[in-house]
Amino acid sequence: MGAPKIWYSCPSSAVGMFEDAMRDCLPHLLDEDPQLLHRLITMVSPNELRARGVPLYRLVHHPGSFVITFPNAYHGGFNAGFNVAEAVNFAPPDWLRHGTKVLSKYAAQRKPATFSYDALLVQLVAAARCVADAARARACSGADAADDSGNGGGGSGEQRGGGIGEAPPPLAGAPSSEWLRRWDDGVTLSDVPQEAVVLAAGELSVRVAQEADARSSAARAGVVAEVRMSGGPDAEGMCAERGVYTDTCDVDCDVCAADLWMSSVVSNEAPGRAVCPAHAAQLGPPPARCMLLIRNSLCELRAMLAAARDCFPCAVDTAVDAAHAHARAQPTVEATKLGPLVELSDLPGIAQRAAARVAARGGRRSAGAGGVAASGGSCMAGRMAGGRTCVAGSPPGGVAAAVARATATAAAAAADAFGGSATSDDSSVTAASAAHRAPAVAASSTGGGGRGVNH
Repeated sequence: MGAPKIWYSCPSSAVGMFEDAMRDCLPHLLDEDPQLLHRLITMVSPNELRARGVPLYRLVHHPGSFVITFPNAYHGGFNAGFNVAEAVNFAPPDWLRHGTKVLSKYAAQRKPATFSYDALLVQLVAAARCVADAARARACSGADAADDSGNGGGGSGEQRGGGIGEAPPPLAGAPSSEWLRRWDDGVTLSDVPQEAVVLAAGELSVRVAQEADARSSAARAGVVAEVRMSGGPDAEGMCAERGVYTDTCDVDCDVCAADLWMSSVVSNEAPGRAVCPAHAAQLGPPPARCMLLIRNSLCELRAMLAAARDCFPCAVDTAVDAAHAHARAQPTVEATKLGPLVELSDLPGIAQRAAARVAARGGRRSAGAGGVAASGGSCMAGRMAGGRTCVAGSPPGGVAAAVARATATAAAAAADAFGGSATSDDSSVTAASAAHRAPAVAASSTGGGGRGVNH
């Protein structure tokens, strides 16, 4: 309800181009913060992205309608005014196809996963036998019902042709009593859709291959001891005396933030720390004095896949082939490189020109907290945080330090122009890029009705 929302989105088929284009536009910020695109604080003009070859789509979201965002599709936008909106996360079975690649991307960006994708895959594949048995039971009950109907069966009060006692048809869209009963009883493994089991088997096959490579990497680094995890998700998962993990459920790698549900490397000489097998050498202690924690052996995982293949032979084989092909696929089209929107070396001069233009107008122009105060061309907006100038959520130092110096220069120039003092308050001094870059480029927080890039 309220004012419309303006959406911009990039399809998942061009996600590689989008990320390349963003790095081309803002290399300094992404170097300092690899997770910048996930922080909901940065937007780049659609014109800039389209100039680099990225396909983009725009829509106006009106009250009473809804928008579905697909997996691995970046989207962002802003509100056209005050409104109230609600969002919910849901995932149909074919969402599983995107998970393995997203895990690799998150590890490269040192972004923790929201939940354990590996745990989900293992639980779905382990449900194969229950799902197959439930499907056979439903098929048998359906056949029995058909036989009763053909033999003239059917008790009184359940006549199907409009007789006395016929139950009224359910309202359109209303859940059946069977589904309501199952909802009250809770979801069981037999309720898992067959498609989810099949797709999970394909993705788990890829993850097992990746896991085998990672464990081999740990062995080559010198990790010899292999210990099965103990404690479980309801326990502390850590040895009280030594402070060493014995179960790394809900623990992320200290190096790449990868989920450690399936395996990890720990050491008595590094209490409270854990890394993935691929980063065993970076735990600290010599690898020979580390141990590999595993939840399942590779043989157990492969046996689980074999059991799922026995239940759904053709479907699982097809899913495995498709999952491995998808994991090997690489982007075929790259974004056009046009260079950064602003160079660090240009910031002091840009800030001075901005202050001069403000002085020429006879007053100081503010864009409000976290907003944009630009002097022609495109601009990058910073914001003051705890007395420090930060750009697009980047940490102090590097780009932020350069902008802080530019801020001080602009404030001094404004003070000279006004014949008094000028300070940088909560609306930060901004830097304009080259004048030929016409559309505005705003980096802002999610406050003030804005919506950042999401993924």
